[in-house]
Amino acid sequence: MQNHITVYLFTCRIIASLLLFIMPFLLIAQIKPEFFPEEIHTEYDAVQCFCQPGVLYKRPSRGLSIIYGYMKSGGYEPEGTTQFLNTPSILNRQERIEFKLKVPIILKDRFRLLLGYKYYSEFYDLQLIGEDFKTAFQTLDMELLKNNEFSTILSYSLSEKNYLAVRYKYSLNGNYDGWIDMDSQYAIHSFMAIYGIKKADALEWGFGFFYNRSFRRTSFFPFLLYNRTFDFNWGIEALFPANIFLRYNVNTTMLASFGIEYGSKSFRLNNISTVVPLFDYAFNHSELLISLSLEKQLFSWIWGTIKFGYQKNFSNDFEDKTGNFPTFQAEPKNGVFFRVGVFVSPSKYW
Repeated sequence: MQNHITVYLFTCRIIASLLLFIMPFLLIAQIKPEFFPEEIHTEYDAVQCFCQPGVLYKRPSRGLSIIYGYMKSGGYEPEGTTQFLNTPSILNRQERIEFKLKVPIILKDRFRLLLGYKYYSEFYDLQLIGEDFKTAFQTLDMELLKNNEFSTILSYSLSEKNYLAVRYKYSLNGNYDGWIDMDSQYAIHSFMAIYGIKKADALEWGFGFFYNRSFRRTSFFPFLLYNRTFDFNWGIEALFPANIFLRYNVNTTMLASFGIEYGSKSFRLNNISTVVPLFDYAFNHSELLISLSLEKQLFSWIWGTIKFGYQKNFSNDFEDKTGNFPTFQAEPKNGVFFRVGVFVSPSKYW
């Protein structure tokens, strides 16, 4: 009984701290804070499937996953020094599809090598295209923005309580034709390294850094990894400052997670028509999500997942790469979102 009370009080403190942290952003901040990185997607990515270390009853790793997402939005609002002189464009909805695959190549007691591939796409449906920055919004409307990503993940156990893990990703992001385009203008290089310390089966922490070089900018930021299981039901999985999830295991085949996470994505946005041949933007969006997710084992290795919540949008940055068009910032209205999918989790072998 005492243990459950302790867990409850600790959980309340964590949730209160999270709300105090994000409240300023929900109330006033529209432009992305400088300490938040770009081109990062951490959910079931940075802290999953790296190596043997990991806490008891953690969320299942994902070897293969297919996810569909939908968000309802509204009118764009100018941000920073940007001004709208006319009726602003209106975003009706945004849809996304993600296919991700991780394949183990070497599985030794101390060393593991995985290769990964991800196809991700975003689709924007604009209800109205205003006169301000019309060319950019026309290009974004009904367009499929694609991300093809190839990754290599290596982990090495230094001892029973310490490990190293690194990941390199090569991505091609843009509104190019066809499935993939290897043109260097779409390329993004990312590198991440973690030093992990597993104090016990129920406690793991570590630190590392993330390096990213894209067609927008080069960035570097440190992070902290923290995973803790209090008992069979309750646990925390976090990668500060990118995300934190409070986990509740209903039973061995179903669990729920409540959390806050940050995400950012960049695309090269070209207009290939002969009308505006030199149109070229580096487009970035970033957002803060408060969500509740449910994961249920359907049978054997197959799991189903559903996630829903509230998305707080920071400004969408349209950075001109030609010098012929204006660079500007515009923020779509915040809204609710949901995601649904299935994934394969051969955790016994990973």
